[in-house]
Amino acid sequence: MNNAYALITGGSSGIGFEIAKDLAGRGYNILLVSRNEQNLQDCCNQLSDEFDISSDYISSDLANKESVRHIYQTTKERGYDIEILVNNAGYGIATPFHVTSLEDEEKFIRVLATSVISLTKLFVSDMVEKKILEYLNQFAKVKEVEVIPVVLVSLNVSCARILIA
Repeated sequence: MNNAYALITGGSSGIGFEIAKDLAGRGYNILLVSRNEQNLQDCCNQLSDEFDISSDYISSDLANKESVRHIYQTTKERGYDIEILVNNAGYGIATPFHVTSLEDEEKFIRVLATSVISLTKLFVSDMVEKKILEYLNQFAKVKEVEVIPVVLVSLNVSCARILIA
């Protein structure tokens, strides 16, 4: 069995699920992370049936401080090699900044920034060991594109909330 997986946060709906379908169509096994277990089960069944790949899920809320370590440990316990990490989870807060609670803003930052940095930090060491990042950098040189860390993009989204408010 191939234990190489693409892990996608926020992968049970919207853009995250579309990314999952695209990667499954390219033959990648998929590991979805989201809050709603029933949606995760349904999405995994659909991906496995439609693309003949292995799919699994971890039900977790990235707003919780413990979630990142839980996700990482679960991948290790299940023996999954995460080759692709897609930090896609996110949401918006429609309430004006001065009205929301500090707890709401802290959860927002955990989902859109802290979890992105933490997941990347935990998985990047494994990827470097497997020379995956080296491969991506070589690919980028050949194709004349620049590999831009997702962390920076996500941080900019979080900062925009503060600046707009």
